[in-house]
Amino acid sequence: MIIGDESGRVYLIELSDSFRSRHDEENKKNFLNNYLEREAQREKSIEVLLKRKLIPVKDDSARLLKQEQNIKDKIKRIEERYLPFVNELMAQSEFRQ
Repeated sequence: MIIGDESGRVYLIELSDSFRSRHDEENKKNFLNNYLEREAQREKSIEVLLKRKLIPVKDDSARLLKQEQNIKDKIKRIEERYLPFVNELMAQSEFRQ
């Protein structure tokens, strides 16, 4: 069974073999209706909590900026070590020729 919502999210629910059989249709309908009602209520509750900001939305921008700065710092340190080394090798190779 596939269920979707207005935001475009789609959920695939696999039903058990016993649920797919034709016995006790009324109980299956009740079960499915109750299940879908609980899920709809759960979604509404989550939306209300998000609107009240009781569930903080994770903002990774600060973490990503810090990681980017760390990478830039590492590159700078590598360049500070690498360039003198290359210059030294170049100077040594000029004397050998």
